[in-house]
Parts: sequence; structure tokens; C-alpha cells
Amino acid sequence: MLQNRPKKAKEREKDVGNSFSIWILSNRSEIFNLRDRSLWPEGYQIIVFENFNLLLSNLQSRKPDFILLDWELISQSARPLVAKLARDESLVEIYLINLPDDSPIYNELGSWELSAAFSPDYSAHDLRLKIQEYADLKMILDQADIIGRSAQNKRMALLLKQISPTEATVLISGESGTGKELLARAIHNNSARSDRPYVSVNCAAIAESLLESELFGHEKGAFTGADRQRAGYFETASGGSIFLDEIGEFKLDLQVKLLRILEQKTFYRLGGREQLTADARVICATNRNLKHLVDEGEFRADLYYRLSVIQLVTEPLRNRPEDIFPLVMHFLSRLEAEVGKISIMPEAVNMLMRYSWPGNVRELKNFVQSAAYLSSDKVITDSDVEKFIHQSATSNRALPIATGKSVEQADFEMIYRALLNLAREIAEMKAIITNSRSETGGTHKEFGTGRGNNMEIKSEVRTLQEMEKEMIQKALEAASSNRKLAAQYLGIGERTLYRKLKEYNIQ
Repeated sequence: MLQNRPKKAKEREKDVGNSFSIWILSNRSEIFNLRDRSLWPEGYQIIVFENFNLLLSNLQSRKPDFILLDWELISQSARPLVAKLARDESLVEIYLINLPDDSPIYNELGSWELSAAFSPDYSAHDLRLKIQEYADLKMILDQADIIGRSAQNKRMALLLKQISPTEATVLISGESGTGKELLARAIHNNSARSDRPYVSVNCAAIAESLLESELFGHEKGAFTGADRQRAGYFETASGGSIFLDEIGEFKLDLQVKLLRILEQKTFYRLGGREQLTADARVICATNRNLKHLVDEGEFRADLYYRLSVIQLVTEPLRNRPEDIFPLVMHFLSRLEAEVGKISIMPEAVNMLMRYSWPGNVRELKNFVQSAAYLSSDKVITDSDVEKFIHQSATSNRALPIATGKSVEQADFEMIYRALLNLAREIAEMKAIITNSRSETGGTHKEFGTGRGNNMEIKSEVRTLQEMEKEMIQKALEAASSNRKLAAQYLGIGERTLYRKLKEYNIQ
């Protein structure tokens, strides 16, 4: 799918600069002097407060991007207020400065939910560089729509900043719902190709028989229904970037053609003889282990090494629970124009942070949207969380163990196993009938004549293949003909499903 042309890099930098505000709580002269505009890029806004309560009162009407708090102006009794500030302003980076070297607070940053702390010998110049470094990372994170202050997100922003200007092929791996396409778009938007086309292709959503035509195009008459010449996604993306999601679903013969265009920038349209060229930077993503597919002979080793010049691995949400609350608030803010202002109870947030989120950010977004639409009193409570994650009603409200499978998938797997067991029992019954017939000369006192009753039972018994075919058809129907989803429902690999479709001639 061709995406809208992004802003140029200089335009984006200007936008971020104009919107980046820094609030400083300090009365130290050198820190106070940080508000000198000549020290900062154009557009930065610096506001200095000499009173903590004044800073808090201003937060009610406007929000900064960065807060610098001087420990000398915050008493130990203000710790709950600082912790509350860090929780409530979950999208703001907060540094604590002027801490004594022996302060135990260095070991308590997690409980205070602050980003960093610095001793008195840390200069204002170094702090300014730190703040500008964070501003650069925030620009990348905002652009990629990556929400949260976790260390994993900051590391990813640093990697994006480093690899985006290159021309290297990038392989992004990780669980579904962890934002792989967001990273791909960020790589393109921060590259020299940002003013050229960006094309996103979900390879798993395209039928195998059509994927080659979609990627490389086709000539008129190449196949039934090809009434005109058509350019493929690689031609459309030439000069820009192409994102190939679910790259692990490529057939071996198509992998050869992908390798050719990666190495030589050349390809042929389906049904064509003219060699064409396309210069598109390739960014791939997969939730499968390509190395294992290589070992199993399902993925070419040379293509794997060509694709994985640079590898990025997205972190599942369960490994960065500190991002959950910022994400919730982000999703709620986007819904505010439609459903009004929705708040969330602290108990509900704690439960969300204990849940493992097998569906990752996509599942969390689904929960927030559902809870916001269904909330009658504009408050998301712990009972809303319980309902969503199918929590057992126990006294300690312990969350269920996440299996990584949806309810529908679990149901299909249970039915499928039950049918297999039933088929096994029927086969054993048939064997008993056959043995009884042979032992009694074709008759049995309970079953009557062997031939007549055996034929009657045979007409009622369905083979394992028949039941398997029916289950596949039901799974496809439940998944609206999405083969990837149907395979998940059945608990089998997508390639196995493809083979079964051909074996049973299921369209």
C-alpha cells in the first residue's frame, strides 16, 4: 500500500524544535542560565521555576516535554509529590539534579519513577547536551508513534537514528503487535529517501498465487484475467523504501526472485521477458524465527544473510511494563474527542502492569478502546480489566496465566483434538467389528450379521480426513478466509494449512 509522502527531515526538525519545552526547577545560577536561548536550537522553550508548588500548578494547564528538578528545592517530604508527578506526567522525561554522591535515592529511582539523577559535579553544559540528546530521541519516537519512557524504547530510538541514514537492508523481528511496521516507517522517514515513496506490503494477506504479481507486476495476458500491464510494488517503491511484512511466508521459488532484486536491483514482470530495474531499500519483518526456517530447509540461507544485514528485535510489552500506563493515557487522549475524557483507577493500572499481554500493544489498544466505549461513568476500573482478560473471580484477584492464544484459537484447538480422539475411537470400534466378523464367520450375536451392520455403521462413520477437511473449512469461515488466522485457530503452521487446502481441493 502506497503511503502519503512524509515531511522532509528539516521540516520535521523544525516541528519538533518548535514544540519542545523544558521546565527547570532550580535557583542555581548556572542552571538558571540555561534559559539563555542562544544555547539551544531554534524553537526550544525554556521556563525556570524557583518553587515546586508553582511548577505543579502550571502542569494543570500545560505540559512540558522535559522537567529538571533540583534536589535542594525538594524536601524529603515531597517524595510522594515527585512520584505522583512522574506517574501522572508519564510522557515527560524527568531528571533529578544536585543529589549528594552518597544519596540512597540513586538506588530508588525505580520507585520514584524518575528517568535519571545527577550529582552536584554534573555541569550545566553536560545537562544541556543530555537534554538535547533526549530531544533528538523524542523526535524519532514521536515520529514512529512509539510511546513510553522505557530504556528499551530509548535504545530503539538510538538504533533508528544510527541505521536510518544508511542504505542497508533491515530485518525486524518480534512478536505480533510490537510495532514492527512503526519502526519500518521511522527508518524510511529518517533516511535520505524520506521524500520518495514508501510502500508497505503484508505478504501473509496476499494469496501465494498472486504474491509474485503483486510484488513484481505482470504483463498483459500473463494469466487469466490479466487484461492489462501492471507495475508491481517494487516498481512503485523505486527510489524509496518497501516494507515486506511476514517475509517468512515466501515460497522458495519466490525467494530466489527476491534475492535477485536485492543483489542486482533487477527483476522480470510475471509473463515478461524484459529485464527491469528497481532501486528500493528493503525493510522486512517477521514474527517467525528465520534461522530455524533455514535449518528446516524452508528459507534460503543466502537470502536470510542478505536480509539480516541489520537486525532489530522488538521487545514484547511484558518486558517493559513501565510503558503500559503512558500507552493507556495516549490511547485515551486520542479517544477524548469522540467519547469525552476518560480516567483510569490506579488499581486498574496495577492489574494492567501485572498482565503479560500476549497480544502486546495491539491488545492493550483494543482493551482501552473497548473500555472507553463501554464505560458508563467515564472511569476504567479493575472490574473492566478483569472482564477483558477473562480473570477468574478469586479473593486475591490473581491474573490468569497468559497462553499467548486467543479464546477462539483455544476453542478450535479443543474441538479439533476432540474430533481426533473421536476418530481414533471410531477406528478402534471398526476394528472390533471387523475382528468379531472374522472370528464368528461373518456374524456376531450383538451386532447381527457382519456385512449388513458393518455397512450401516460405515455409512454413519466419517473418516479422519473428512473431519479434518470440515474443521479447516469451519476455521476458514470463522477467520473470514484469512488463511494465517485460520492456521492459528487450528494450531497448525500456515504452510501446513496450504498443503491441506491443496490436498482437499478447498478454494
